Amino acid sequence: RLNEKTLFDEIIESFKVIDKDEDGFL
Repeated sequence: RLNEKTLFDEIIESFKVIDKDEDGFL
């Protein structure tokens, strides 16, 4: 269960990074 939470956290962080990258790129 802990591993699953970590994976979810990683996915959310990845999304945040992409969102920030897109904003910066634009």
